[in-house]
Amino acid sequence: MMLNDIHNSLTKQLEHADSLQRISGTETDQKRLVLGKVLRFISEQFAEIQIGNTKWQGKLEAPLKAGAHYWFSYEKQLDEQMGRLQVVEAFDKNPKTVQDAAHKLLNGLSLKRTKEAVFLVGALLKEQQPIRENDLKAAIKWLENLPKADAQKGADAVMFAIKRELPVHPGVLDSILAVKDPVPLNRQIARTYEMASREQQHTAGLEKLKNALLPILEAETEVHAEKLMQTLREQLSPAGKEQQNVQPLQPAHTAERGLSQPKTAAEIPASFAGQEAKGVLPKSQSLEAEAAKELLAKLTALAERNGTIPVKEAANWIKSLEARESAAAQTGLEGLTNKEKEVLQNIIKETAPALTNKADALAVLAKMKTLLGVKDELSFLKAIENGGTLKDQGLQSLKLVLNEIRHSSDLPAPVKQEADQIFHRLNGQLFLQNDQSAQNQLFLSYPLFSKNGVQDLTVFLKGQKKEDGKIDPSQCRLMFYLQLEALEETVVDCLIQQNVMTVTLETGYDVGPLIEPLIPPLKENLKKLGYSLSGVTAKKRENIEIAPFMESQFEQVTESALDVKI
Repeated sequence: MMLNDIHNSLTKQLEHADSLQRISGTETDQKRLVLGKVLRFISEQFAEIQIGNTKWQGKLEAPLKAGAHYWFSYEKQLDEQMGRLQVVEAFDKNPKTVQDAAHKLLNGLSLKRTKEAVFLVGALLKEQQPIRENDLKAAIKWLENLPKADAQKGADAVMFAIKRELPVHPGVLDSILAVKDPVPLNRQIARTYEMASREQQHTAGLEKLKNALLPILEAETEVHAEKLMQTLREQLSPAGKEQQNVQPLQPAHTAERGLSQPKTAAEIPASFAGQEAKGVLPKSQSLEAEAAKELLAKLTALAERNGTIPVKEAANWIKSLEARESAAAQTGLEGLTNKEKEVLQNIIKETAPALTNKADALAVLAKMKTLLGVKDELSFLKAIENGGTLKDQGLQSLKLVLNEIRHSSDLPAPVKQEADQIFHRLNGQLFLQNDQSAQNQLFLSYPLFSKNGVQDLTVFLKGQKKEDGKIDPSQCRLMFYLQLEALEETVVDCLIQQNVMTVTLETGYDVGPLIEPLIPPLKENLKKLGYSLSGVTAKKRENIEIAPFMESQFEQVTESALDVKI
């Protein structure tokens, strides 16, 4: 999926959106508003003006004074060598304050001097950022509908959209604002599901929303169930299991389906391996194999009776046992013998996914990516462009469901508000991507519902492009933001230059002594991947809340990409 295709399609759709036209007025006015000082006259019709540290030349639409300050509108057609300068408002003297300059512009455009308008124009002045007249009107209208406490964040979102040349459209601005929300995405999803489940009046929209949210909440349990099913089958075929143990890693498409990797030969007890070599199983293992066979048969029967699949029933067993319900209340476990329950509990314990395990982490992330709908943007936008709709493909991703039901009238207002926030937050990740000719930047955030306390995994990836358009793994930067049970908010920053990696670990604790023993194996593993490790630095974050910290990291990464563009 090409990021440029998504950006171009979004821009094309949003620039012609009804809501934008209603807010902005005519869509053909593309004049940029700038505060500039007249430096000199090139001729009677042309002048050179200074805007911040930049000099522009343009044709005069009205007489000017050298050395004076003006609010200009600047317009340049493709076939024109120089643009045209038209005065919106003049200053008798230099503007004394930013507020004075903001008031002058608003007067010149016949706009009300609301707090939001003055605040936004002031922010634009400080950044010396040109803006189209229609975009300014749209941005002011959007800011006026925000809570007062979000004025600064709102102005930052407008500035980000302008610098990235994104449409100044409510949908875009809402998405940029939502993606910077410090509340974990997994908490938003869980809260929305709980709110929808508490509603007493059941509607089609509510059911569709719950059916899209629940698989995300249970993604880790489903991966666990898939591993359980795989282990049960291996119990029935020791020879097959031994053969699988010497095979290389499974291909990528297996991980996409959420299947875990088989255990390595080193993880098999020596005594068990010896018995396999002889082709004879001890009595206890023979009983376990028989119990595994019965468990598989009962899972299959349950699935046929309930109209599901065995892995779904295995997930129900896992949830029942983990909930520590009474024997009478454990769903689907009534027909199991004591031996079968014992074998089942042991396998559940052994196959529990761990995010420190590469195969488990990839399986959970791959499943989460599919359920969220990370791949759906381009097909969705193409369908809009062609005037059609996406065909119903059974269980739809969360993004497609949210887009459908956010216009529905059968959702209670509080649930709709939460659903809108998630929708904007998922879309906002797209606007943080930055695909340039020489560099590429990705931003991805996945909700994790780990029993070990991990909430969201946020990844920044920025790097040079190779000739084939892919990011060069020998020259890039990879940053992870994790919320962990023990270390809490943690940032891992990996800077790679010519296959040499420097790692910085930042958390609220002094973890230097703890990570020292882990550096040699990390160095060895990186060497196998073709990288050398120059060093690992552990930094303790001093007296800073995580929300402002993430905000600063966000600004650093996004602004650095803009510097390259400039």
